Amino acid sequence: MEVLTYILSEDGHHIPKHYTPVGTLTGAVRDAVDIENPTIRVDHVGTDAFNYIYIPEFNRYYYVLDRVQVRTGITDLICHADVLESFYRQFIYSPMIASRSDSTYNKFIPDGERV
Repeated sequence: MEVLTYILSEDGHHIPKHYTPVGTLTGAVRDAVDIENPTIRVDHVGTDAFNYIYIPEFNRYYYVLDRVQVRTGITDLICHADVLESFYRQFIYSPMIASRSDSTYNKFIPDGERV
């Protein structure tokens, strides 16, 4: 599978995220894979300082939490899904009604915390 690598230099709670592309790696999974917290085995020689990846096969973005050197040229990436960025385009334009806001309010929506 193809693994696109990035450098994410901002807080992970912001969306949309701004990341810098680093390169592409070839990877594989062993046995059953947990889509939310996968361990991806990649052919990796070098010291690329990436901390964020995208796996087109899963259609998700991931934070790289840890790296485990298996042997020379083979590294396991322990990852955690970035749900906000992965599904950003699906929910950003969804119609919704916010029940609370720190900047304005709708007087027709009951709110016991508003003075």
